[in-house]
Amino acid sequence: MNRRSIVIALAICLAVVALASAFASAFPDGLEWVAEQTGFIESASEAPVIASPLPDYSLPFIASPFWSGLSAGAIGVAIVFGFFWIFRLLFRGRASSTTGQE
Repeated sequence: MNRRSIVIALAICLAVVALASAFASAFPDGLEWVAEQTGFIESASEAPVIASPLPDYSLPFIASPFWSGLSAGAIGVAIVFGFFWIFRLLFRGRASSTTGQE
């Protein structure tokens, strides 16, 4: 992949995040809804085992729900992109050495 196609792919991902965050629902997700309906949501612990850096897909220091969700989505895209970029760099050398290519 060349640099231009990577930039285009990132731009498409960020555009999808921007469009999806505009249609995000404030209602609970399926699991949370079932927990409310069956009554076991009250037994959930308030203190998480590990604190989330992006709780409820938002950034707590941004007041606007739209911009908060959009920023959290963009950060998520950047984290996933970075993870797979590092993964690619780590395993690119192994793949070319096993196939005999350089």
